[in-house]
Amino acid sequence: MMESAPDTAGVEEGAEPPVTEPEGDEVPDVLTVLVGRLDLACEELFAVTPYAGDQSTGSTLDGCVDEIVGALRTLRSDADDLRRVMEVARLRRDGGS
Repeated sequence: MMESAPDTAGVEEGAEPPVTEPEGDEVPDVLTVLVGRLDLACEELFAVTPYAGDQSTGSTLDGCVDEIVGALRTLRSDADDLRRVMEVARLRRDGGS
């Protein structure tokens, strides 16, 4: 007979586990995804940003700025989502609804 892992005990197969705050040094998956998106956005930014001395046109620079703004808006949205998830987890832990 196999025992369930402590973090999945009581969770039906196919059901999402309850939202909980991380314990100790555990990093929530959503935070890992957020960091990954930030890294990717930085890589894309450096790939499209003209280097010093480049004779790029104003429209090229405007396009770079638009991409940066879009990436920052996405990251802000992801950070807001993370904040809400962490708040729900805190409320559940503290017995609120």
